[in-house]
Amino acid sequence: MDELAREFRLAAESIERSKACLEIVAGQSDRIRQNADKLEPILKGIDERQKALADHLSAFADMSQKAREVFPIIEKRLNELTSDLSECVKGVLKSIEDQGTQIQSMADTTNRKIETIMGRTGDNVESLVKRTAEVMEKQVSELDKELSSELTKSLQSLGSQLTSLSAKFVEDYSPLTEKLRDVVQMARRATNA
Repeated sequence: MDELAREFRLAAESIERSKACLEIVAGQSDRIRQNADKLEPILKGIDERQKALADHLSAFADMSQKAREVFPIIEKRLNELTSDLSECVKGVLKSIEDQGTQIQSMADTTNRKIETIMGRTGDNVESLVKRTAEVMEKQVSELDKELSSELTKSLQSLGSQLTSLSAKFVEDYSPLTEKLRDVVQMARRATNA
């Protein structure tokens, strides 16, 4: 029984460790969500800049038609804006790529931890069930042996007591049987005479 209690204690400790690991996993999933939330303003910024760029391009087209002599200045400004926007987009894409790599890494780590926890828990439960079955089988076998031994002793005692009782019965009723035999013989002689 002590062994069974120890096995249950080990299983409880394993479940507590599993709970702690799952809490760590839950904490990391919050970081993933937070990183995804950080991307939203960046994407909105890109969208706003794209709209702004479209507006600027339209304005530049109008200005180009009205004032061809300022076209080189406009072209220069447009190139600067395009270059700045290009650099900004590259930075945003790099940031998104880096965060995607971090998210993938955290997801892989989380999956490995979950698999490890599940493997340990499954092994512990399987081991506990196996040991419990072995202990119960051993106890049933021992109980069977003890019951068999006690039954044998009881039957031997009963046999001994029946033998004693039979001997006592013979001893107590032998004189009566002898006297009855004598009475029967006297009755036969009396009927024959």
